[in-house]
Amino acid sequence: MAYANNNGIRTYYEVSGRGPAMVLLHANPFDLNLFLYQIPHFSVFFTVIALNMRGYGPSDVVTTPFTLSDLADDVYAVCKQEGVTEAIVLGVSTGSGIALLMGLDRPEFCQALILVGGGSGKGTVSPQELRRPTARMQQYLEKGLEGFHLEHLENLVRPEFATSELGGYLLRMFVTRGRELGWTAEGIVEVLRARRGTDMTARLGEMKVPTLVINGEFDNGLAGGTRTAKLTPGALHKMLPSTGHACCIEDPATFDALVLEFLEDNRLLPGH
Repeated sequence: MAYANNNGIRTYYEVSGRGPAMVLLHANPFDLNLFLYQIPHFSVFFTVIALNMRGYGPSDVVTTPFTLSDLADDVYAVCKQEGVTEAIVLGVSTGSGIALLMGLDRPEFCQALILVGGGSGKGTVSPQELRRPTARMQQYLEKGLEGFHLEHLENLVRPEFATSELGGYLLRMFVTRGRELGWTAEGIVEVLRARRGTDMTARLGEMKVPTLVINGEFDNGLAGGTRTAKLTPGALHKMLPSTGHACCIEDPATFDALVLEFLEDNRLLPGH
């Protein structure tokens, strides 16, 4: 088990494979096991670094306010500890928000961005409004982790996947992990709030990093991803049929093929 420290906050991470670095940033309310298919596949080509963002044990479960920049700094702390000075950064949902911010703030670090969901934000939120819980946050605060976690997970995949034997098993796995690793409703709410507090739309035209945006056909973030791809110079937008927001776990074979094709086209796939 490996941890990196950023201003007293510990981030848990795992490293697999050898080669150029690829960083994987998960979505709410999953953890690094969202990439249970991608880690073994991509580690054939890359040193894959997958982490649990703060709020998701065994990383520190932080229930006080923090920002998307703080989450990005956690990622940099992990990479610094591993001696990584540049990487391909792949993020899903909130993870894609972190990746997008990294690409805008530190393009020299990011060799390429893969943004799954890929929304850039939904407008400026005042500090007062930011402290008011959204409907999803309120569900967590009222029902607790046990009462809302599975429902939230099911909302992020196509209904047919959630009710399938495989899909149901995988989603329940995250519920079990959350219970065993000490996740809390309050910790997840703060991650949701940090993502809501940053709108990068006005900055998309500044992007200098090769960017791939991937959305599922039934992705509830499709509109945001489409806008990001449209406003980001040179960005490529791909649709994954018959999947929802968490398309990397719903159709991993097609997802991985899109990622590797993009990296090969940008001469970032070792041996190709």
